[in-house]
Amino acid sequence: MKKNIFFSILISTNLFAPFYLSSCSKQDTWTIMVYLCGSDLESNSENGGWATNQVEKMLSSNFGENTRILMETGGSTTWKKYGISNQNLQYYEIKNHELLLCETLENNDISNPNSLKNFLNWSINKYHSDKYALFFFDHGFAWQGCELDENSSNILSPLQIKNVLKEVYENSLNQQKLELINFDNCLMANVENICAISPYTKNIIANEEKGFFKKELPLTTGFDYASIFEYISKFSTTKSEIIGKYIVDRYANFQSQANLRYVTSSIETKKIGKLNEELENFFLGSSDSNIDLWKQTARDSEKFDNNTIDLYNWLEHLPNDSQARKVIDVLNEINVYLKVSNNLYEHAHGVNIYFPLTDVITPQENGYNQIIEYDEIYSTAENDFFAKTWNDILTLNWYV
Repeated sequence: MKKNIFFSILISTNLFAPFYLSSCSKQDTWTIMVYLCGSDLESNSENGGWATNQVEKMLSSNFGENTRILMETGGSTTWKKYGISNQNLQYYEIKNHELLLCETLENNDISNPNSLKNFLNWSINKYHSDKYALFFFDHGFAWQGCELDENSSNILSPLQIKNVLKEVYENSLNQQKLELINFDNCLMANVENICAISPYTKNIIANEEKGFFKKELPLTTGFDYASIFEYISKFSTTKSEIIGKYIVDRYANFQSQANLRYVTSSIETKKIGKLNEELENFFLGSSDSNIDLWKQTARDSEKFDNNTIDLYNWLEHLPNDSQARKVIDVLNEINVYLKVSNNLYEHAHGVNIYFPLTDVITPQENGYNQIIEYDEIYSTAENDFFAKTWNDILTLNWYV
C-alpha cells in the first residue's frame, strides 16, 4: 500500500500521462447511474445547493453517444434548481446538456434499499450496456453508511447496499460486476463498506476523510463530473482501475486549487475477499490481554471523523502481532491509488476502520439526530464477515 502512495506522486507530475490514454477504435457502451440524495447539503438556506451544483457539472459534460447518464433524485426538503420534486423520488436522464424527467415515483425515501434496487434495475433495463458504473452523492458516515434522507432521517448501511448489489448482480446484471462505484460522500473508504460491496464491483473510489466544498467555488470543488463522464465516454475500453485513478486525480486537482484538504483513494477489489478473511482471523485471535494495547495504539494512529482510524497505520503499531502482519501483507497486495493533501494525513493509507477511542461506548447522536450503533448494523452480518466478530469484541469490551 505504501508503494502505491509513491506511485500516485509520479502520476501527479504527468510523467505517466500516456498511461491514461488507451482509447482505440472500438467503443464500449456505458450506463452511468447517479444516486443523488440532496439532504441538507441541498436544502440548507445559507450553504445549500450542493446537489444541484453536481447536476450542473454533469450537464456541462460533453460525453458521447456511447454513454448514458441516468439519475435518481430525492432526500431533500428543498431543491434549489431544475424543478426537482421534494415530495417524490424522480428518475432523470442527462442528454444533450439537458435534464430530462423520465419518471416520478410515489415513494419518497431515497435511503430505502428498495429505492436503490428499483433504480438500478430500471437503469439496466432501460439501457443494456457493455459496462455499468454507480455514483453516490450525499453525506457519508463510514461504517454507518451514506445517503441521509432528510425527509425520513434514514440512511443506507453498507450491508443494505451490499444486499441490493448482490440481488442486482445475480439477476439484472447476470453476474456482471459494476466497473466502479464512486462515493461522493465523506468517510466511505471504510473497510466495513469496502469488504461488504467488493464482490459486486471492480473498483471503489471514496474519501477516507471528510469531503469538503467551498461556497465560493460551487463548480470547481468536489468531484469533476464533467471531465469524468467525458473521459469514461472517450476512453470507454479503459480498465476500471485506470478510470479510478483519473477520477482521484481530478478530485485532488479541484481540492488542491481550492486549498481544501482531502484523503481520497481508488481501490481495486480483486483481493478484498482475502482482506476480509485475514481481518476475521485477526479479530478471532484477540484476547483480553491485547485489547488495552489495541486501544493505546489506536489513539496513536491517523484519526478521522465518526470514530474511524487508518487501518494500515493502526496495524503498523502492532509489530509483534503476527496476524496483524498478515493483514498488512494483504493490504500491500491491494492496488490502492491514494491522493492526500500536502503536509496533512502523513500516516493515511486510503482505508479507515471503526475504532472507538473512548473506554466505553454509550449511545450518542451522530450530528444528524440519529443514533446508530455498530451492533445495530453488524450483529446480523454473515458469520464470515469480519465486522460481525469485531462487533462481538466491542460488545464484550466497550459497550455499557
